[in-house]
Amino acid sequence: MHRLRHVILRRDDARSGRRVLRCAFGLVSRRWAAAGGACLLLVSVAAFGASQVQRCTDKDGKVTFSDRPCQNEAAQAVPVPPRAVARTEPKAGVVSYAQDAGAFRDLQGSWSTSNVTQNGKLLLDRELMSRTWIFRTDDLYIESDAARKKPRHFTVEVDRGAQPAAIRVTASSAADRDGWLIYARERDQLKIAFYPDFQRRPAGFESGDGLLILRLTPRSESAPDSASDGCGILRAAGAYELIGTGKGQQRSRQDGAGGFECRVWRDHSVHLLVSAARAADFDRRLKEARLLKDYEVKEEPGVGGRAYSTRLESNVSFVAFKDGKIVQLNFIVRAADVAQLRQVFGRVLEQI
Repeated sequence: MHRLRHVILRRDDARSGRRVLRCAFGLVSRRWAAAGGACLLLVSVAAFGASQVQRCTDKDGKVTFSDRPCQNEAAQAVPVPPRAVARTEPKAGVVSYAQDAGAFRDLQGSWSTSNVTQNGKLLLDRELMSRTWIFRTDDLYIESDAARKKPRHFTVEVDRGAQPAAIRVTASSAADRDGWLIYARERDQLKIAFYPDFQRRPAGFESGDGLLILRLTPRSESAPDSASDGCGILRAAGAYELIGTGKGQQRSRQDGAGGFECRVWRDHSVHLLVSAARAADFDRRLKEARLLKDYEVKEEPGVGGRAYSTRLESNVSFVAFKDGKIVQLNFIVRAADVAQLRQVFGRVLEQI
């Protein structure tokens, strides 16, 4: 019959010069059982940490351990310092702005929609393309130029530590639903993904199953000047002649980094978006465009500079890189004459 033994080992700590007590455990015979009691006493007192363990030797050489001072001249006291408290990192979990403002840093500001895809396909949807996303502390306002509706309002919480980063949105109106979206900050752009009506939490940015992916660019409220009048550029390029004469809407904006945009809806629609960028950003967008399903993607060297186009039925987009800017022109024109749209895009580039 064997019992678990507790053997007191003793060694000198090389760094502090102090004598440190250790307990080793093993299976031995009964004669070691008495030694186990002394070791258990040492372990329990040291774990308590409220007082120092004293090692005492009496005049007969018998060693005992106690949390009280030794009572004889031959006693030796070996103080055992309490264990250090480990530093704890901030716990992962859903937090509000008041709990961790830093978790909201990448979201703050007003953002215009520059690109929408669904199931890997470019989506030129009027409502989605016209949305402005405004994150203000823990409030989210979604404004729509096209619908002229009151902004939708949500309160937001960030799931700190989630991969990918995720936001829980809570609707302030019964007409909207609560739910989740995910996001990623890519230099000066914000990429978000969600299911229609925030039906469920996305697992990642992989396209499919109805997932909407939006690319947002920062905007400011300053009025456009004559040098950055996007709607004036479209008008001069002849774009207005392609979208009909029906009653429609027009919206022009300028950001603080030299970018600007114009959206016009009539019988058809056109959207010009100009944003500061690098050549690498253009290369990345061209690579992503070539992965779009069902779209015809062509390089467009004839319009001047580096450019490409995408087309799916009446949805036609041109994208070019010029003088440190990405110029994107989206058309939704039924029975589109791509050659004519290309000419309009060329005239737009001449003005930028």
